[in-house]
Amino acid sequence: MTTDEIKKETINWLSDMGNSDQVEFSNKLALVYEAYNKLLGSDAKQLLEEIQKSEAWAICINDDIDSVFNIM
Repeated sequence: MTTDEIKKETINWLSDMGNSDQVEFSNKLALVYEAYNKLLGSDAKQLLEEIQKSEAWAICINDDIDSVFNIM
């Protein structure tokens, strides 16, 4: 999916939720986002090597997560 498609689908999905559900989801996503960014910190290369993924994979996933998080 493109960044714009991710944004569109996220907005559509969230629009069906009530406000309290949106807030709860946003809080949970913030925790996931924080943990994810820690994984991309100084030990990221070692971690990615251990799971046999490339740095390009991590950058791509990070862009997708950023797209969703920025909607919140």
